[in-house]
Formats: sequence, structure tokens, C-alpha cells
Amino acid sequence: KHPFIIHTDKMDTKVLGTSFNVQAYPGQATQEVSVLTGRVNVKSTVTDENVYVTPGQKAVFKSKNSSLHAFSNIPMNSISLWRKNIIVFEDTPLPEVIATINRNYNIAISVENKNLNNLRISAYFKELPADQVIGLVCNIINANYKIESGVYRIQ
Repeated sequence: KHPFIIHTDKMDTKVLGTSFNVQAYPGQATQEVSVLTGRVNVKSTVTDENVYVTPGQKAVFKSKNSSLHAFSNIPMNSISLWRKNIIVFEDTPLPEVIATINRNYNIAISVENKNLNNLRISAYFKELPADQVIGLVCNIINANYKIESGVYRIQ
């Protein structure tokens, strides 16, 4: 009678008895819903496309072309990694990597060299402190960082 629905600006996800993960943050090129157990229904609020997502699947809404697609064979352990303080980036644009680190560690990071924003990162970070994660990201993109007034500045 009273379904649990998660509303984002691009999708509505109806929970049908399940455990799942929704990644829908402002400024990201995609929004995703992945299912660990049960089933959810994901409906685009932009195009009215509609997909059911079951364990090992995910729905991805791409803002660039306003499309909603379902993907199968998602490794089950990758769906719940966020619960274990594990961050995974797969060919992720640097601005999204920075936004994720900002959210997860509640810190401020500024990319001073805007040319770096065109880079994409694939990495796996397990229970690392913020300064180590930022240091590793800088190693990947061949940059340095310094802390000024509590802000990590990547150059």
C-alpha cells in the first residue's frame, strides 16, 4: 500500500523488498542503482523508461543522452563495497573522483590545474585515510597536492 520510493532528479527507484545501492550525486554524468538482494523498479523521470533490477544487475541513467539501461553480471561483492569503506573507480572522470572523496571523507579538495579534469581514473581504495587516497590519486594523474587553510589543493 505504501511503497518505498527514492526520488532523484533523473530517476525514481521503487523498493520491492531488497538491499541495494543508489549513487545519484549532483554533477555526476551518471546515476546508478545496483541490487544485492531482492528487486527494484527504476523509472526515468526524464524519458519514462522503466527497468526492473535484480541481484547482480544495475540500472544506469546517463545524463548526456538521457538514457536508462540495465546491465547484468555485476560482481556481487562490488555492489556492497561502500558498506566496507571501499571506494572503487572504473574509468571515472577526475571531477567525480574528487566529489566522491570529498563526500566520503568530509574534506575539501580543489583541483588547481583544470587540465587534470579531463583525466579518468580506475582505482580501488580500501579503508585508507584521506591523505593517502589523495596522494595515490595524485600519483595516478602525475600531480602533487598541498594543504592550505584545510583545503587539499591538487596542482
